[in-house]
Amino acid sequence: MGDTAWPRGIGGGLSSVSGAVNTGPLTPGSLDTSHQEVRESFPDQATFTCSAAGSATIEYQVALSSTETTEASGTTSFTCREGPDATEQASGNPKPTKFKTLVSNTVGPVGGGDVEGDVQLVAAADGNPGTDIVIAVKGPADPLPVTLNEGGCDKRGALVQALSPTANGESTTRLPGALAGYLTGGYAVHVATPAKPDVDVACGVIARGRVIALGAGPDGDQTPADVVLVDQGPSGTEVSVFATPESVSAQQPLAIVNGSCGGSGTVAFTLTDARGGRSRTVVDVGFDELLSGGYSIRLGRSASQPDSIVACGNLSAG
Repeated sequence: MGDTAWPRGIGGGLSSVSGAVNTGPLTPGSLDTSHQEVRESFPDQATFTCSAAGSATIEYQVALSSTETTEASGTTSFTCREGPDATEQASGNPKPTKFKTLVSNTVGPVGGGDVEGDVQLVAAADGNPGTDIVIAVKGPADPLPVTLNEGGCDKRGALVQALSPTANGESTTRLPGALAGYLTGGYAVHVATPAKPDVDVACGVIARGRVIALGAGPDGDQTPADVVLVDQGPSGTEVSVFATPESVSAQQPLAIVNGSCGGSGTVAFTLTDARGGRSRTVVDVGFDELLSGGYSIRLGRSASQPDSIVACGNLSAG
């Protein structure tokens, strides 16, 4: 038998883990894609049986909540020695890859309709071009036509792209442009019915936003990492951070600081600690003010080393 240790101390918002075990020379041609649901905690260890000498690679994904598509993934491996009961310990803890960078929006009923739901724009993974637009709506079970148009919800502007019709309330389409290009405040998602494809039953404007890449901090390098600012109007600005942590259980302090990354400015706004590289905070300051050029965002190494900055980025409109 072989035990491989996952990062410890993961709990709270975790909802599921799925594992795909490519056993390679252990059992050639075998691929186990079983799924395990976890509601309150994360398993500290997973055990796999070695049928022959060789190595195995374990791939995993971790969702932070049942309602988000945000997830971390990574791999670990172990080696089986010769003999039915002789197995070496795992070669190391799984190293998660970067979280998906995404922006969430909503669609609501219009024109007397009863359809509502969520829209997420997700940056394509692994450096691939494009942005995935994921729509989940409540309402009729029948497929509904969906389009992305210029303008708002008062009337349809020029068609940008016809999106995949909903199937069981869900639709996913790859858009050609980068995530940042759809956060101008000038696009809306329109949902209709097959009988009247030009008449909206639901609509949602994609909020204005800005994607800013963090660079290495003066005390370390924890990149790639992105900050997404989304205009919440009178409620302030939503600040979301997507970084690659050392482990999916890592807790790290975040702050918006007066001045640039090269300075030693004071804290202007404290953000929710990043857990596993993911943080979301709504701060009581306007979107344009945050991008005026007077602020930077800094990610600390750990809760015990908050002043050791491992990633930083200047907030600007340019």
